[in-house]
Amino acid sequence: MNNTKKNDLLFLWTFRWKNQLSNNKDIVQNQNFNWHDIEIQDDYYFQYSRELIKNNFIDKANFCFFDARFKKEIKEIYPKIFVYIFPSIESCLKDLEGNYKLLITRGNFDEFNPLLDTIKKDVSIFYAGYREFIPTYIPIEKFDIIWVDSLKQLKIGKNKFPNNKWVFLKKTVNSNIFYNDKNIEKKYDICYPAQHFAPFKNHELLFSSISRMKNKKDITVICPGKYDLKFSLSEVNLWAKMHDINVSFPGFLSSDDLAQTMRQSKIGVIPSEKEGNPRIITEMIACGLPIVANKNLSSGLDYITSQTGVASSLDNFTKNLEKLLKNYKKYSPEKYFIKNLSSEKVVKECLIDPATEILRNKISI
Repeated sequence: MNNTKKNDLLFLWTFRWKNQLSNNKDIVQNQNFNWHDIEIQDDYYFQYSRELIKNNFIDKANFCFFDARFKKEIKEIYPKIFVYIFPSIESCLKDLEGNYKLLITRGNFDEFNPLLDTIKKDVSIFYAGYREFIPTYIPIEKFDIIWVDSLKQLKIGKNKFPNNKWVFLKKTVNSNIFYNDKNIEKKYDICYPAQHFAPFKNHELLFSSISRMKNKKDITVICPGKYDLKFSLSEVNLWAKMHDINVSFPGFLSSDDLAQTMRQSKIGVIPSEKEGNPRIITEMIACGLPIVANKNLSSGLDYITSQTGVASSLDNFTKNLEKLLKNYKKYSPEKYFIKNLSSEKVVKECLIDPATEILRNKISI
């Protein structure tokens, strides 16, 4: 990568991709990376990169991940989109020499901080996630653009750091995978595609709310997700049985199978509270599912409108599940997606336009 052109994107990220491999303690240090474990084609960063390349805003995108368990490896996973695996920040310094049009960072900021002064870039972006208050150890002044997960965060950031360009990062999806099919048979009433069983996913709110429905025995629910030490398959089955409800647990699904499961469902749910603008919201909206979302959700509620569903209090969660199941055909989430969340629209609004403004201002100085 040391011959990088000035028109490239460099993305720095501590290793956290689809299957959260960093949590697997059985992986031997410095082994070769298993590329089959990456499903990048459905990730919104991939959509952003592909759109930037299509618009000739960048020549290529370079995603750099840092994980001490793996040897250095490089792969072109899509035309002009490269993934680099580095065992450490120190091991990548020579490879990252060059000029970049865009630098984007997220993850463990302490690791990236030494790189910010050594990497040459025209526009630097920091993804702050769903944090309302930016930690004091993050040098905001080093970044041109700050991405956040909600309009609420946008307002807080602008007031606290008015010299930065604050942008609400809208999460688009791969429309070749996540799309609506109005002719498909609805096998499930409710889908919660969390893809993971963990306390913060709050399956309990969903299960307990369904258990209070008058026709709970007739309600079919599907909850894709991987199991861990806290939630084994037998435990989640017992969990549903305790509530006397009909839940299917298919395990972790591929992106194609997950999208198909969404299309086969009448409505979707987001019962969790602490989430970084969960991608499954826009995935379900693209697949035509109206959503009942926990109104205490930390970020993601900006997508919940009269077209796409309802933000529900805990006390009314059962009532709103029943309401959407009865009226799901009256909602128009797919139309909302096309108008507001297509790749073309969000990449222009959230990256091309603000970055172009920054570049223009720097040239005029």
